[in-house]
Amino acid sequence: MRKTVLTKLTLKEKHILQSILIKFELKKSRSPRKRLISFKTFFCMLTNEENAFANIFLTIDPKRFGFKGEWYGLNESHKNMIRVKKFADTRDGCHYLPSDVVAAFDKMNKAMMREVGKVLYLDSGFRSGAYQLIIFFQQLSANKFNLKKTCRRVALPGWSEHGAPERQACDFITLDILRGKKDNFSCTPEYKWLLEHANAFGFYLSYPKNNKFGVVFEPWHWHWEKP
Repeated sequence: MRKTVLTKLTLKEKHILQSILIKFELKKSRSPRKRLISFKTFFCMLTNEENAFANIFLTIDPKRFGFKGEWYGLNESHKNMIRVKKFADTRDGCHYLPSDVVAAFDKMNKAMMREVGKVLYLDSGFRSGAYQLIIFFQQLSANKFNLKKTCRRVALPGWSEHGAPERQACDFITLDILRGKKDNFSCTPEYKWLLEHANAFGFYLSYPKNNKFGVVFEPWHWHWEKP
């Protein structure tokens, strides 16, 4: 894979990035299938100049910015993805997961309910490579175009577990957080239960404190591995 060297954005590139985000917001942000958007659909929304700029981020090596994760590839297949209707936070659209992950998630939730009277909700599941790029752009804009800071918080397309069905990432959220009663996932009884029992259902914490991947602590981010 060819690597692009990019250290910071020019003023013109910042304007291009903002233009891309505005187009997505106007054309696709309300689509229930936006998290499955293909590169073909995404690039058809853009001008040639915007296309060239977006493609740069498909060849950046995030390890230059301290990220030490794995390359999973740009998965464009959504054949085994199913919409999560139960236990999903749908305030920002629909979420999708592979069928075997949904089954494991449902089984784990039933066990949690039996033991502590709590359940988890899905805040993010599968993301296509194009949608991951959009999220990266959104975070890059929020971080005032700081590439190093952004790469420690959001993976580039192809480097994210959210786009790797064989190691599918799930961002969990609790009912109390959804209702605004709590804001720290690591302080919830659901998180404590996950630390003790999640592995039995195939779920593993991806980014604990001081992890080897150079990613900030994400107590809500777990991935599923097939037994």
